[in-house]
Amino acid sequence: MSISKSNNYLSLQCVLVILLFSTAVFNIAPRHDSYASTTMSCNEGISPVIANNSSTSNSGFDSFAFNYSKSGGLRSTHDAICYSSNDGLVVKINNKSVTTKQLSNSAANDLQQTIMKNIHVFNTYRPTPGSADYFNYTITILLNGSKYRGSWTDASSGVPTGLLEVRKEIERAASNP
Repeated sequence: MSISKSNNYLSLQCVLVILLFSTAVFNIAPRHDSYASTTMSCNEGISPVIANNSSTSNSGFDSFAFNYSKSGGLRSTHDAICYSSNDGLVVKINNKSVTTKQLSNSAANDLQQTIMKNIHVFNTYRPTPGSADYFNYTITILLNGSKYRGSWTDASSGVPTGLLEVRKEIERAASNP
């Protein structure tokens, strides 16, 4: 085999490995099910079902949903929080325990406003090379038919304060009253 054919073959292998890895990462994403159970998880792909073929959900918003996850660290934790304006429920998964909370329209509006104000900073912020034992954060938003994703670690530099503000608002929305 010539060198150029060998390089093409290796390039193809790399692309396939990257595609397989990407598929695995997206399939691990949290899922949302609006029915409370101990196996509840968050919505894959954040696509809330809109009732009665209407373009507006029960809370008065056009499609608004999010999945938030925090994973890693020394104890290898995985926490998730998700929301869909279709049912207005915030689902929090922490250490395999599941809690749900009905989010008021005003709290959902405040959260949506914070997200809209900071949506321009949603991007990927990689950890500083050589970092270890950090938390990974990912927020995926569905807002009026558009999907946005932000990811960073606590070892990333240059993470905008707006993205941290969105994380704080999501955590506050899921906290107990």
